[in-house]
Amino acid sequence: MEGHAHTINAVIAQGIDPWKEQLTGAFDYARARRGGVDVVIEHLYVEDEYNDYNYTVKQACRLIECFYRVLEANRDRMELAFDAGEARRIVARGRMAVVLALEGGFDMEGDADVLRLFHRMGVRMVQFVNHDTTNAMADSWAEARWGGVSTHGREIIREMNRLGIVIDISHASDRTKRDVIEASDAPVVSSHNGLKRFSSFVGNLDDETLKAMAAKGGLVGLHSAGWMRACGTSGWRRTGTDSRGGSVRSRPCASARRFRRWRTGRLR
Repeated sequence: MEGHAHTINAVIAQGIDPWKEQLTGAFDYARARRGGVDVVIEHLYVEDEYNDYNYTVKQACRLIECFYRVLEANRDRMELAFDAGEARRIVARGRMAVVLALEGGFDMEGDADVLRLFHRMGVRMVQFVNHDTTNAMADSWAEARWGGVSTHGREIIREMNRLGIVIDISHASDRTKRDVIEASDAPVVSSHNGLKRFSSFVGNLDDETLKAMAAKGGLVGLHSAGWMRACGTSGWRRTGTDSRGGSVRSRPCASARRFRRWRTGRLR
């Protein structure tokens, strides 16, 4: 199983055919299938810029429509799974099972009818905050407004539980993560994080949150980025030294430098 893929974003942004093996990029359905992957959780990524004026819903709809076009063109290779049992049946038929998820939230205002509509369209996992942006339901790691989960956010948690939508606490503040775990009757997921015990990178999970997740049967997907997994890499990104204090000649990659400039307010 692949727990966190952005294949459809690449289809829209780069025009790729995800069922043809690509020479660049981290992931496509063709290479995944050849590598033995049976199930993909397709996280449709709504970037933070779309949260301005709440274009979140519009972009999420674009991504879902694009996914359905890919699905309809490849019915002999893939099917949309609405639950675990259906995923197993799809795999048994020799096809790839794909589960739809939203990274970047479903709506800045937390409109329950929008959530219900996305559920009808097949979405089965939703990130509770709008990526790095605080919404009407909860605080992201980057902005504290509610002190965790708002009253409205707790109502949406109950509705997500009722519908059977898995709650993804990635990118939320520590308080939000613990509030969601406590309020949810169902296990929650942190789909792509590291652990604070090994790296202090923002958003990584502390021991208290991990224990709370474990007590409710939650699931953690570890991010593959080095700076989210190891203190040595984090130190290298911040200071140019390794975990033992030695100098590091190599410079961070362009994407890591860009992220650091964004965090410090030098990139808009």
